[in-house]
Amino acid sequence: MARWSASEGVRAAIAMYIVVVGVVYHVLLHPNWNPTGWSLVVNLVLHYVMPAAFVLDWLWFTPKGRLRWIDPAKWLAFPLIYGGWTLVHGLATHWWPYGFVNVDQLGLGRVVAIFGGLLIFFLIVGLGLVGLDRLFGRAARDSSTLAL
Repeated sequence: MARWSASEGVRAAIAMYIVVVGVVYHVLLHPNWNPTGWSLVVNLVLHYVMPAAFVLDWLWFTPKGRLRWIDPAKWLAFPLIYGGWTLVHGLATHWWPYGFVNVDQLGLGRVVAIFGGLLIFFLIVGLGLVGLDRLFGRAARDSSTLAL
C-alpha cells in the first residue's frame, strides 16, 4: 500500500484534490461561515495550511517528469464517485453536506451544473499540475545533461 500511495500519480491526484478543497472552501464556504476558537484554528489548518503544505511537499519531494496529460482525466474518478454518492445520499435523506449541492433548495439541474463546473475546475488544476511536472522534469533532465 505504501508504494502505491507514494507513486507520482497518486501524489499529484491528491495535490489536485486538496487544491480544489482549499479554493472551493475559500470561494464558496468561507463567506458563509465564521468559526471561532478551536474551530477557527482547525479550519485554518484544514483549508489553508494543509493545501499549501501538500502542494509544497509534491513540488519538493515527488519525482517530476512522469505524469501524462491523460492522468487528470483519470483522477476525476474520485470526484465523480463522491459527487454521485452525494446526490444519491442527499436525494434519499434530504441531507446535503454543502449549500451549493442542496438539490432541495437549488434544484437538480443547477446542482448538476455546479458539479460539472467543479469537475472542469478539477481538470484545470490537474492539467496545471501535469504542466508543472513536465516543466520541472524537463529542467531536471536538462540540468543533469549539462552536469555530464
